[in-house]
Amino acid sequence: MSKFIAACGIVCNECDVLLATVTNDSEWKKRLAIQFKEQFGMDADAEKIVCTGCMTKSEPKLGYCGECKIRLCCISKGFGNCSECADFSCDKTEELFKMAPEAKKIIEDIKRKNRPE
Repeated sequence: MSKFIAACGIVCNECDVLLATVTNDSEWKKRLAIQFKEQFGMDADAEKIVCTGCMTKSEPKLGYCGECKIRLCCISKGFGNCSECADFSCDKTEELFKMAPEAKKIIEDIKRKNRPE
């Protein structure tokens, strides 16, 4: 299976929320709701644990993803992800990359692969 990459470089098809959504696993969604409450103080109903990827046109986007500055920036510029941006890496991405350095590496790898020779 090929990687489904979010605007920021996170691999969507490795995300529990996306996987619970596409498998329609209500028990998994209940466990995620409890986890989000414990980790982030987020009150999420299991039924609202829904995501098909941040760059898809479908809604809703779960929690922070709906208002993510990185996602909104890519959409406003017509980019699929940050690898297409001449300003990469910027102030919008640096906080995320502290928590998810693998996302930065993915964007850098895509950028390198797409660089004209």
